[in-house]
Amino acid sequence: MPIAGPTAIASQPPNAERDQFFFSVRARLMALVVVTVAPLLTVIVVSVHRQNDRERELRLTQAHDHARNIAQRIDEEVGQIDGLLMSLARSVSSNPADIAKNEELFIAVRADLGPYFLNVEAHGPDGAALGSSTRRRARLPAGRPDVRAPMAQGGLTIGEPEEATTPGRWGLTLARPLLATDGNPAGSVGVTLDLARLNTLLVPDPQSQLAEPTAGAQISVIDHKHIILARSVEPEKWVGKGSFDNPVVGEALVAREGTREFPGPDGRQRLAGFSTCLRAPWMVYARVPSEAAFAEAQAKLRNAVLGSGTSLALALGLAWLISARITRPIRRLSVDAAALGAGGHLQFTRVESRSEVGVLARSFNQMLTTLQERDAELRRLNESLRQRVAELQTLFDLLPVGVGIAVDASGREIRMNHALTHLFGLSPAHNASPTARTEAVPCTYRARQNGRELRDEELPIQRALAENAAVTNFEHSIVRADGSTVEVLLNAVPLRDPAGRVCGCVATFQDLTAHKQGEQERLQFERKLLETQKLESLGVLAGGIAHDFNNILTPIMAHGELALMQLDNGNPVREDLSAVLVASERAKDLVRQILVMTRRETDGPLVPVPLGALAKEVTKFLRASLPATIEIRTAIDPACGPGLGDPSQLHQVLLNLCTNAGYALQEKGGVLTVSLKPTRRPQGGSWLLLSVEDTGQG
Repeated sequence: MPIAGPTAIASQPPNAERDQFFFSVRARLMALVVVTVAPLLTVIVVSVHRQNDRERELRLTQAHDHARNIAQRIDEEVGQIDGLLMSLARSVSSNPADIAKNEELFIAVRADLGPYFLNVEAHGPDGAALGSSTRRRARLPAGRPDVRAPMAQGGLTIGEPEEATTPGRWGLTLARPLLATDGNPAGSVGVTLDLARLNTLLVPDPQSQLAEPTAGAQISVIDHKHIILARSVEPEKWVGKGSFDNPVVGEALVAREGTREFPGPDGRQRLAGFSTCLRAPWMVYARVPSEAAFAEAQAKLRNAVLGSGTSLALALGLAWLISARITRPIRRLSVDAAALGAGGHLQFTRVESRSEVGVLARSFNQMLTTLQERDAELRRLNESLRQRVAELQTLFDLLPVGVGIAVDASGREIRMNHALTHLFGLSPAHNASPTARTEAVPCTYRARQNGRELRDEELPIQRALAENAAVTNFEHSIVRADGSTVEVLLNAVPLRDPAGRVCGCVATFQDLTAHKQGEQERLQFERKLLETQKLESLGVLAGGIAHDFNNILTPIMAHGELALMQLDNGNPVREDLSAVLVASERAKDLVRQILVMTRRETDGPLVPVPLGALAKEVTKFLRASLPATIEIRTAIDPACGPGLGDPSQLHQVLLNLCTNAGYALQEKGGVLTVSLKPTRRPQGGSWLLLSVEDTGQG
């Protein structure tokens, strides 16, 4: 027995097949596999990450141990030289007549010391030579440090590095006071050490049982004036040069012992360990690139990720095969159900199974039996309903008041009684809806109010349907096809189904939508205009304050610099004045940013700008000015370093972009996203891509 209903399957939505797969048993079984395997895979990846952190600490400790071991070896070398000088101070004669005797001693000592000792010499208090292993007997100025310092300090002194007579070789002098027979200083005796000797000490002592240095490691010896004395890589290029532009070296000289992790000039992270010598004002500085230090840990991480992905793929493949056997009877049952939904004949399903699917199939067949019984009952009820509808239609046509009924939720078809057709000047064949379908006879009346023709969305029925609320006491004019006008007061009430959804409307009026909408737009425009005027006033006020503050900063910085020039280098007040000048420079930059934003200052120089911090600062500022319906998100890639640009201009450009995005989201809200990520230049090198996105229109 056929079931009354449609004779064809309704067309499915475009994404129906995709949604059907996502909610299928097979998809849920695979999701269960993912949920089961994912925690284990996560534990593996997290463990590898923790091992990477431990590897980092180990590499830092190794770098520090290497630096400390080399510093100890340098101290031993300096101690041996100091012992030699103490012996020479008692053996060398301060009498100028004994120069030949002294030189024989110096030549013998130099021969025993080896090729890394360039000279052994002695000088009197006035700088006169008392002997030299090279027999040059050069007279030194009395004020020279390696002549004056040993006598003044009474102990070991270490001079500054100087380029030797042989090109490319550097040396420095270690000296002690020369003692007369009465025990008083009578000059100085010194040894000139070839700095190449320090390079031979940059390899850790094999007997120290330390691990081999990481590949790519660089070890340097730096004195207290930032001068490089030795370097394990390209010493001929770096020895004797300063490292003043490396702030990490300055921090290490202050800290004396420790480790650091910092970005190098090429943007790569580096690990460094440093240790200070006890007998010399030198520091051993060992550093290694992070990628070389973590090469083994990164390989383990890649293997863990690859193994985890392979395990997950195998588990998903197995779940796919098992789900195929489970879902086969379900698909057969769904085909039978689809045939029933298409309005065909009642056909019982033949799916047999002892699982839950079999229970479902038997329930399906029981449902078909029940449908056969209800079909006969529905036919009887339909006949009774047709009789009731005919009675209501007769009553509707006999009402003396004009009544229009929208029979659908879109308001495209409005039925009229005889009184309403007479009021509008229409025939019963007309459709009273101004938004009627093209196949219907269009209406020939016009609705006007205050001399203006109302739009379709302003008419009472469309407004009541759209707002799901009654519209009452709406006066307007109806202009008939013959040009006559009738003033009408209408009322409209939407009709709702049992679920509360609008399904039609009884219409007797028009509303004041256009007037209310125009008033609302005018108030919104006035509010925006007032906000714009406030912002302009604040900009003028901020520019004036910044200009006056700049005038105040000028004498502060000028007098501070003059005072700093008048103080000696050792004066403790210099540090306080320098702090004042640094703070003044920061205040000056802040004033310049305000002046640029208020268009009172030209652009500044291009400097490295931390764009990630800049983006977070702008979004934090915008959060206070944007409504709560707008969500602000930031996606800052931690691998992004600073970018070259003008901080004030970048701040203003980012603020303008975010403000425009905020306006686009003002009415309906949405998400505003600020992202920063690295990208490659077509010509080579790298860029930073700073973007602002919103989910609004436009």
